[in-house]
Amino acid sequence: MVHRIHPMKRILSHRYGGVFLLYILFLAVSFLTRAVLLIKSYDVVDWSLQGFVGILLCGFLYDFATASYCSIPILLYLMAVPDAIFKTRVHRGLAVAFYFAVLYMLLFDAVAEWFFWEEFGARFNFIAVDYLVYTKEIIGTIKESYPLPTIFAGLFMITALLFFVFYRMGWVSLWLTFGASRKRSLGYGLGLLLIPLLASLAIDNSTIPGFGNNYNRELARNGIYSFFAAFRNNELDYDAFYVKENVAQNFLRLREILKSNDATFLSEEPTDITRLVEHEGEPKHYNVIQITVESLSSEFLGVFGNPYKLTPNSDALAREGLLFTNFHATGNRTDRGMEALTLSVPPTPGRSIVKRPHNEHLFSLGSIFKSKGYDTTFIYSGYGYFDNMNYFFGSNGYKVVDRASVAKGDITFANIWGACDEDLYKWVLREADNSYEEGRPFFHLS
Repeated sequence: MVHRIHPMKRILSHRYGGVFLLYILFLAVSFLTRAVLLIKSYDVVDWSLQGFVGILLCGFLYDFATASYCSIPILLYLMAVPDAIFKTRVHRGLAVAFYFAVLYMLLFDAVAEWFFWEEFGARFNFIAVDYLVYTKEIIGTIKESYPLPTIFAGLFMITALLFFVFYRMGWVSLWLTFGASRKRSLGYGLGLLLIPLLASLAIDNSTIPGFGNNYNRELARNGIYSFFAAFRNNELDYDAFYVKENVAQNFLRLREILKSNDATFLSEEPTDITRLVEHEGEPKHYNVIQITVESLSSEFLGVFGNPYKLTPNSDALAREGLLFTNFHATGNRTDRGMEALTLSVPPTPGRSIVKRPHNEHLFSLGSIFKSKGYDTTFIYSGYGYFDNMNYFFGSNGYKVVDRASVAKGDITFANIWGACDEDLYKWVLREADNSYEEGRPFFHLS
């Protein structure tokens, strides 16, 4: 009579059964994370058979590759740990605690990906990497925005429940009870190390198909893999996040827009927009205060249809001044806006110029005003080290005033990102008064 051995027993009753347990946990949580994000994005995803199957197949491939990378530490450990230690109760307890921690971290990542997807419609990318450079601001914002004790406690309870079910399946005990000798399975471990090696040679983030729908493409990624890929590559995928058109046609259109009676192009080269602008009369040295508001969407402004009168002063300025109604964002981070407002440049591939090396002494709005005898000041209510703003503005024609450079009495209220707007505008007015008393025109960017 032939007795068949259950496949899971064959796989797990082995020294490296713990590696397969890691694969099982990782693949299961990754699949559920993708499924939840897919359902959340049901109205923007391409549900064709090709698009749907592509998400699942590519997603499994990247999940498997990521799991193989995560398995390397435990694989090396199991290749090295002596049999005498492997079979002890202490080792058994540590192994159980380890897999509980693994499950908790995987679920924590899934929750983090939910919030990131809600904000950016993408898996972890260079935006996440860029933000985590400034841990004080980001962690502080998370603390102020979410009930972290409740979230962590709830996550712990869910992890405990799922791990109890997982443990009761007997797979962990099967591995720890019947794990083979280290000496007899060393070659097997070396063979398992080939999996992450082959994965690193076969795929990277650029091998994901285009799909024709960016949501499908993002869902096919693995968040952990994408995070480390973004950290390694140190840039955002320009083609995926920015619309591109024909360069020659764009320059033809730009030269047409820039035509005016008082400006003469200095070259017939289609991509050269250098002009000589001439006006009669003496120049007027108006004082200028440029107010920049971050993360204020048009949907909150009354002038664009919001009925709740949230922005009466901005709405009044819109009626009395010049209102642009066809504006487009130059990027997905503050530094992109600063780059555009200061240097008048469109989005550029790679990192923002604000944070690039050798970004000193550029032709900026501040340098133009300064050449005309203006006091030029960048005034920021937070800490200007964030996004390299202090260095960038200080090296491009601006005096810098930030939260760190004012007295404590100048701050009446502040959160992790900086002092309140009322305090900021007091600093702006004080700088303006100082320049006026000295008889100098001023340009302030705040």
